[in-house]
Amino acid sequence: MSTEDNFLLSSENLRSSPELWPEKIPGSENYKKAAIKNIKDNPNGLTQDDIRKIYQLGSLPKSEIVAEIKRLYDEGYQLGVEEAKEVTRGKYLNIFTNTSIIKRK
Repeated sequence: MSTEDNFLLSSENLRSSPELWPEKIPGSENYKKAAIKNIKDNPNGLTQDDIRKIYQLGSLPKSEIVAEIKRLYDEGYQLGVEEAKEVTRGKYLNIFTNTSIIKRK
């Protein structure tokens, strides 16, 4: 190793500890386990509804597929606009600061 590589090395040992690294979102570990089980049950990750939608889209003519893509794009754009409004609203209400979390408790 060069001296530059040695400069970047760290001798710290981090360990996973419930006290040091609490679960950020309560219940997220249970959700993770359920999601992994669902993936193992269905290796493609597709539900019956997903497969039905694939066949439905596969039977559409090109013009309707283009229309569907445009619709999805517009819907995604609209969701982004709404999300930006909500985030701005949250900033004005100071719900993203640590002090507001402490005040609510």
